[in-house]
Amino acid sequence: MVKHKAYLRSTRRLFIKHLLRLLSISAIFIVTVSLISGLGDVEGDIKKSINASYQEDVLHDLTIRGPSIELANIKEALEGEQKIEEIDKIETYYTFDTRVEEGSNFANRAVFRDLSNQTIDKLELLEGNWPKNENEVVVERSTKDIKERKIGDVINVMINPDFLPFPTMINNVKVVGVVKNPTMVILRNEPSDYYQDEDNRYINEVVYFDSSKYTSPFLYATVSALNISIKNRTIFDSFNEAYRDKIDVIKGRIEEIAKSVHATNYQIVTLNECYSLVSLDMYAEKVGTLAMIFIIFFILIAILVIYSTMSRLLDEERSSMAVLKTLGYSNLAISARYIAYVIVAGLVGVAISVFPSRLVSGLILNAFNIQYAMKEISLPVVGNYFFMLSGAIVLLSTILTFIKSMRTANYKPIELLTPRAPKPGKRVLIERIKPFWKRLSFKYKSTFRNVFFFKGRLAMTILSIMSATVLVFASFGLLNNANVMEGFESLRIITIMLLAFSAALCALVIYNITNINISERTREIATLMVLGYRNNEVTGYVYREIYILTAIGAILGLPAGVGFLVFVFDYIGVFELSNVEWWSYLVSPILTFVFALLATRLLHMKIVKTDMNESLKVLE
Repeated sequence: MVKHKAYLRSTRRLFIKHLLRLLSISAIFIVTVSLISGLGDVEGDIKKSINASYQEDVLHDLTIRGPSIELANIKEALEGEQKIEEIDKIETYYTFDTRVEEGSNFANRAVFRDLSNQTIDKLELLEGNWPKNENEVVVERSTKDIKERKIGDVINVMINPDFLPFPTMINNVKVVGVVKNPTMVILRNEPSDYYQDEDNRYINEVVYFDSSKYTSPFLYATVSALNISIKNRTIFDSFNEAYRDKIDVIKGRIEEIAKSVHATNYQIVTLNECYSLVSLDMYAEKVGTLAMIFIIFFILIAILVIYSTMSRLLDEERSSMAVLKTLGYSNLAISARYIAYVIVAGLVGVAISVFPSRLVSGLILNAFNIQYAMKEISLPVVGNYFFMLSGAIVLLSTILTFIKSMRTANYKPIELLTPRAPKPGKRVLIERIKPFWKRLSFKYKSTFRNVFFFKGRLAMTILSIMSATVLVFASFGLLNNANVMEGFESLRIITIMLLAFSAALCALVIYNITNINISERTREIATLMVLGYRNNEVTGYVYREIYILTAIGAILGLPAGVGFLVFVFDYIGVFELSNVEWWSYLVSPILTFVFALLATRLLHMKIVKTDMNESLKVLE
C-alpha cells in the first residue's frame, strides 16, 4: 500500500512540478492540430461543394451546340430508337455571346430557356421573381466582371453573334430577378463560349429570357444547344477518373448517333471542360497539395519539439526513476508515468483544437469565396482529417516517449542517481580558434562551452529553431508570390493564416526551449545567486546561450527555407522563387530572434525567483 502511495505521489508531483512544460506541449498540439486539420479538410470540403452542386442543381454532363435543325434531329434520335440508356434528361436552350465592342475583352450573353421548367443546370433565384412574360428577364448576379443590374432596371439586349446574318435588338425588357448559374462559379474571367479560342473574351453580362413565354420565331432558325444529364449521378466525385471515362464513352456514342442523322456542324462539350468548375477543382487540388506539404512539415516539427522536451524531462527525472526502481517498480510501470504525461498533454491540446481547427477550415473556405461562388454545404464539427492527424501526432509522441523512457529506466538505480559528468579535458571546437578564444571573458567562455559541449542537445535545439524559421520564411515566400501573381487572391488569406500559425509555432518552440534550459539549470542559477551575482547577470548567463542558439538556428533556417520553397514550387508547379521579396530574407530570422526576446522576458521572473535552498539540495 505504501509502495503504491509513493508511486501515485511521485506521479502527481511529476505533473505539478512540470505543469508549465505540460502546458507548452499542449500549446504545440493546439497550434499544430488546429492548422493541419483545418488545412487538410479544405480540399475535401471544396470537392463536397462541387459534388453537392452537381447533385442538387443537376449540372449538365454534356452539352451539344450546333444549328437548331441538326440538334433537333440528334435529340429525336436520342429520345427514340437510338436511345442511350445512361442518358436521363435532355433540355434544349438557346444562347448567344455578343461582342461588347471592338477593343474590349468582354462579351454579353443572352440565354433563352424554359425558366418555369428547369431540369438541368438549375438557376438559383437570389432575389425578385421569375419572368411572367416576354418583356421580363432575370440577370446573372454581379461579380468582379459581370455588371450589376438592379430589379426594375429597363435594358436593351443586343444579339449580334458572328454566326447570325443580321443583329437583333430586344428593346425595353425589365429586370425582375437576379439569379446564380451553378456552372458559373468563378467571379472573374468567366470565358465566352464563342470567343474563348479567338481572343479570350470574358462575360460582362448574362440576361435570361423565358423561352416558354417568348414567341419570336428567329430563335428556332439559329444556333441552339442541348444539355444532357446522365442517370447514375453517384459516379461523379469531383471530376474523378471513373466519371471522365464514363462521359467519354457516352460522348463517343452520341457522335455515332449524330453521324447517323447526318449532323456535321455540332460540337460536344462535357462538364469536364466547364472552365469555372474545373478551375475551382484544380485550384482546390493545388491548395490541397500545398496543404499536405505544410501538414507533414508541421507534424515533423511538432514531434521533434515534443520528443526533445520529453527527452530532457526524462533526464531531469532520473533520480525519481531511481527511487521507484528501488521500490521494486518495473521499467514499464516507471515509463507509464511519462507516457501518461505526454498523452494528457496531447489530449488537452487536441480537445482545445476542435473549435479552432473548424474555424481555420471555415476561414479558408471563405477565402475561396473571394474567387469562387461555391455552393454552401453544412460542415461537421470536426472534419475527416482532425482525428487522423491529431491521432497520428499523439501516437507518434507516445511511441517515442515510451522508447526513450524505457531506455532511461533500464539503467541501474545507482547509475540514475549519479549525475552524468562530461568527459574530462574535452574541448569544444571554438576553443581551437586561439585568437578569438583568448579575447573572450570568462562568462563568454563559459557560455560557449555550455552551448557547444552537449552536441546532441545542441543539434536538437538548433534543428527545432531552424525548422520553425523555415516555416516562417516559406509563409512569407508564398505570400510574396500570391501578391504578385494574378488569380491567387484567396491564397493571400490562406498564406497570412499559415504565416500566423508558423509564427505561433516558432514562438512556442523557442519559449519551450528557453523554459527547459531554465528548469535544467536551477542549481547553476542558485549557485550564481549565492555567489552574489545580480539578477541581470544571472539572467544574462542563461539568455546568452538562448540568443546564440536562436541566431544559429535562424541563420541556418534561411538556406533551408529556400530549399523548402524550391521543393514546394517545383511540386505544385505554379510559383517562382524570384518572386520572393528581399525583405523576407531579413524579416524571417529577425522575427525568430524577436520571439527569443519575448520568451526570455516572459520567463524572467522564473529565474529571479529561483528557490536557492531547494535548488541546491544534492538530489531529490
